[in-house]
Amino acid sequence: MENEYREEGFSIDDTETELDTGVLLLCDNEYGEGYVIIEDYFKAKSALFQMDCLKDWIVSLETTYNELFPVLEAELNEAVSSRKKN
Repeated sequence: MENEYREEGFSIDDTETELDTGVLLLCDNEYGEGYVIIEDYFKAKSALFQMDCLKDWIVSLETTYNELFPVLEAELNEAVSSRKKN
């Protein structure tokens, strides 16, 4: 199974590259709450390394979050339309 990550011309095929960030994003599927686990070995890296990685991830997460606003608006509009029909 091939799994690729692509962003801004950056491509990693994780079948050939070990991807272990030391940071794990988790979600509670029932309540929609998110959690971040940061491993000790990531914390042991230099402050510059950690800050660089964290900022890159924050920007990516914010971009994804902002891209979901029109999707949410469409879902809400559909739900309202559905409710009006019933």
